[in-house]
Amino acid sequence: MPPRRLFPFVLVLLPVLLAACGRPDALVRRHRETARLRGVDQRFARLAEKRGARAAFARFLTPHAVFYPEGATPLSGRRAILQALPGRRGPRLEWTPESAWVSRHDTSGSTSGVFEVSVHLRSGTVVRYGDYLALWVRRDGHWRVREIMQNLRPGL
Repeated sequence: MPPRRLFPFVLVLLPVLLAACGRPDALVRRHRETARLRGVDQRFARLAEKRGARAAFARFLTPHAVFYPEGATPLSGRRAILQALPGRRGPRLEWTPESAWVSRHDTSGSTSGVFEVSVHLRSGTVVRYGDYLALWVRRDGHWRVREIMQNLRPGL
């Protein structure tokens, strides 16, 4: 393309490319918020290890949270989820967030990773491993879990 024709083409194309890429400051802010959400999930996991799953879920679930356990009916509401946890402190639950994502407006996001849960039964302790996906919402500057799903890994 001759240089005289290239200049108008660039003038038209450049704003379109910049708009498609987003503003650099918005991308940096989103990257920071994604790292922050992953850190919140890590604090959630540490609280579950220290004080038990019941205390951690009571703090980090929204009042209307939904839990989708594999092979069972979903549990709706923080109260129903907490009541379904076995034991005084709930099961021994450990997890590690491996990825996080935050929406464009920083109002919702997700984390996913691997978990290990140990349930003490009369017949012995049952240990299960799997993957989880947590959907988060941000209200008043705080991230809370709105929905959480698990997928057990067979044979582990």
